Amino acid sequence: MVFLADHGPGVKIPKAAEIIARKIKHRIIRHDLKEGELLPPEMKLMAEFGVSRPTIREAFRILETERLVTVTRGARGGAVVHRPDCSLITSHMLLRLAWERDTVADIYEARITFEPAVVHRVAELASEKAPVILQPLLDQAFAHKEDSDRVAGILTEFFSQMIQLADNHLLQFMYLTVEEVVRRHQAIAMSQAKRTKTPAQSTLDTQVFLNSYQKLLKLIAESRGDEAEAHWRRHISYVRKTWVNDYNMLISELFPEYN
Repeated sequence: MVFLADHGPGVKIPKAAEIIARKIKHRIIRHDLKEGELLPPEMKLMAEFGVSRPTIREAFRILETERLVTVTRGARGGAVVHRPDCSLITSHMLLRLAWERDTVADIYEARITFEPAVVHRVAELASEKAPVILQPLLDQAFAHKEDSDRVAGILTEFFSQMIQLADNHLLQFMYLTVEEVVRRHQAIAMSQAKRTKTPAQSTLDTQVFLNSYQKLLKLIAESRGDEAEAHWRRHISYVRKTWVNDYNMLISELFPEYN
């Protein structure tokens, strides 16, 4: 049975469906319910919590909103469990940044603050593993240096893997937002830059960027964390001057749904 405690005057008492959703959520977080498993049938949950079918279905809707389950109806239907979806974090952070009228320059200020610390951490924790994972990406980028759009995508993946190597979930979740803004902004900035640069100039610029990434990986492989951190701080400062000073814009402008 679901019992409601006396929370005193002025305090919102949660509905039975909210309490049930919270209990199921705790089971998912504790891995008592694993990804891909089905929640118990509605009848079993009704008996466990002493509530009606509409209450159970409302609890399912709450969990669906949080993307913790997917519900299908029918004889073979049920509620399939999912692990917490990080895209919700990114979506809400981008929405708030757009509401605050933050700019791409603000994102690069954040990059200068935390990315150098990330590469320092990787140099300390994963100096042997990093080249195995990251060098193939750089080799691929060098092989396609005439295609700046493709290289940009590869280098975005490069640093995404770098974040994974830092082995810190909070950094990984934060970077999802940064990555989405940078990816969209670079596509716009590069498209505009192509109008003023020759293919040879663009290839030369790409070569400079790739050399910087290669130097970073060398410093990490040699466990030279302080130098890797200083190098990457200079790199981000250079990128900001190259891609942001002439092409700064509101974050909301990168997302048509916010305009």
